Amino acid sequence: MAVEEVSSKDVAIGEDSVPIPDELRELQTELINLNTKLVFAVATCDCENKEECDVYKNSKEIAKVLKKMQDVITITTKSTRKKSRRQS
Repeated sequence: MAVEEVSSKDVAIGEDSVPIPDELRELQTELINLNTKLVFAVATCDCENKEECDVYKNSKEIAKVLKKMQDVITITTKSTRKKSRRQS
């Protein structure tokens, strides 16, 4: 099977790449940015009751998902670069 370079507008799924509509990518970027701001705001909060706070707990879960997303992006980017170098 031929290896294709995945563009920034595609997402890799297994060995295939699927195009992502610009509108979805923009919404995804906006969501990630807003969630990142929320996570930082909550993480730096000096509230004494934050361990019982649903906002704090949910923000921690959002942070975990953002971390996983970042890890996937990093792995996909590195993998794509290696495959491109092998084709050259």
